[in-house]
Amino acid sequence: RITRELQGHVPPQRSIAVAAATAAVRVAGSPERVLTTNPALSFYMDDPRLFGPPGHYAPLWPEDDCARAARDLKRKGATVALLDGDEPSPWDRWPGHDCALTLKRRFQGPGEGETICLFVLSS
Repeated sequence: RITRELQGHVPPQRSIAVAAATAAVRVAGSPERVLTTNPALSFYMDDPRLFGPPGHYAPLWPEDDCARAARDLKRKGATVALLDGDEPSPWDRWPGHDCALTLKRRFQGPGEGETICLFVLSS
């Protein structure tokens, strides 16, 4: 696998992670304005909080509901949330009439569970 990556092959899950991280930073304006459920996504965004002092980085928890996630985003000055699809459909419980987060884009890899969703905080 390492040899294939060195030869230019990028695993699909890494491809969608990089694409999702790039899109999130583009929408938010900076990595500091994005929260994720997966530290690898934060790494791909070059999120400085990931490398800051201990306790400075705190991911979103996939089991949070929309209201709590929206509060976390507001409290931390973020406007975008990236949810990694490692668990069954984490985004299905977020969209709704009372949710302040709107699904903007879904990145789908070729395998099951290879989904990353980009949500934007409504103003």
